[in-house]
Amino acid sequence: MGRRGKTWACRRAVGDAERILAGRCVDHYRQYGMSPPPWAVVNDLAHGTLAALTKQATGRIMWRRSHPWESAERDLAAVLVSTASPEEILCVQQEVLVPLELALLDNPGVYPATPAELVDMVTKAVGRARNGYGS
Repeated sequence: MGRRGKTWACRRAVGDAERILAGRCVDHYRQYGMSPPPWAVVNDLAHGTLAALTKQATGRIMWRRSHPWESAERDLAAVLVSTASPEEILCVQQEVLVPLELALLDNPGVYPATPAELVDMVTKAVGRARNGYGS
């Protein structure tokens, strides 16, 4: 690989890392017309800001019918923003969603098969965490 090829490979790696840390993986998959894997959906939730989660929870796609994974993302964002405070959302992101994201990345063979299964998995994990916070 020449110098130019290494430069592009490095830029791509940096772009991928920035996308993961910013919680923008779903958009990347959609850009190429692909359904995002479950870890990418959880990534967006785990790293999204309150403003981004609120927009996602209340947003609707008016010009076309939404895909099942988009509905799952919207439903899960709504679960998060219904949390009592921004501080609690941050705790849920750090203590529940990031570990879940990493577990999904580490075990791709155990992905939830459907959007409904992912919604169930995440909702239960968030509920357990909220019970632990005394909410």
